[in-house]
Amino acid sequence: MKKGVSLVAVLLAVIAAVSIGWNIYQTLEMRQLRAELDEAHAARTAGMAPSNPSLIGAVDESEKQPSAGSETAPAVGPAGNDVEQGNDPFAGMTPEALRQMMSSPSMQEIIRVQQEGMMKYFYGDLLAWLDLPEDQAKEFMEMLVDYQLTGMDTAFEAMDPALSQEDRVKLLNQIKEEKDLAKEQIHAYLGDAERVEYFEAYNESLPEQIQVSDLRKLLADSGSPLSSEQEQELLNTIYDARTGFPFDHDFTNQEKIDPTQVTQANLERYTQQYQQLQDQVRDQAGQILTAEQLETFAKAQEQQRAMQQMGLQWMSRLFGGSGESSQ
Repeated sequence: MKKGVSLVAVLLAVIAAVSIGWNIYQTLEMRQLRAELDEAHAARTAGMAPSNPSLIGAVDESEKQPSAGSETAPAVGPAGNDVEQGNDPFAGMTPEALRQMMSSPSMQEIIRVQQEGMMKYFYGDLLAWLDLPEDQAKEFMEMLVDYQLTGMDTAFEAMDPALSQEDRVKLLNQIKEEKDLAKEQIHAYLGDAERVEYFEAYNESLPEQIQVSDLRKLLADSGSPLSSEQEQELLNTIYDARTGFPFDHDFTNQEKIDPTQVTQANLERYTQQYQQLQDQVRDQAGQILTAEQLETFAKAQEQQRAMQQMGLQWMSRLFGGSGESSQ
């Protein structure tokens, strides 16, 4: 198998976590603000000084607005925030604004909690195979979360459009070095060569593992479950199709990405080829799935395509891709 982890998959995982975290963060911020406004209003009514005097002038205006818990309260978080539909919840935000948001201790804690849940979902089958004692399984999951979040702050720094391409490449190389070190620590923890090999193989096929796992749940809910034979055959088919596809520029493999090639033209070409890959996979899946299962699979592909597009948008920001060359 080829080595490397899908950068797009990593970006999507972070986007999903940040998006959910952003909604929670904003909700908490609104609740805190409401509590302070209520306290200021009560203090003014009682003729006492509020703990936050700067809010006293905002009390009158706040009384004209619906409470955060009312049905007419404005939506919390970015408008139209729906990662699953492919909408970018942070479109228009500057790298500096993103960095400030990410630097909040409460936001970082929220993201970490979200990542813990996602890692349990992503690597559940791997944990079952490893069959670690409960305490070791917990430590291993913590290492996976650390690995996933490694370099995230640096990645947002690398999105600064004011950076030169040389400085951006340096930051990206720094992220790679940090991730390599984190992965070495995971290998050392696993110890056994067979476990390390299985971890790498699982990690390499993670996009397919997630796709098949999601489909399994969708079909189970619809009353047309996948058999274990269908799961394995579909997993192998999707993986072989992806790793064997002749992309002009393979943006699915982090170790192969050349930042100078992340241009708008190349990303558009990759999008076209990715759709060709999806069509190819759907045709092959028709030989494995029933007609009803295939219909659900095709709908899941559309959702995946929307998520892929968001990942590419973030990759373009990360690498500062704006060139026109497709060579």
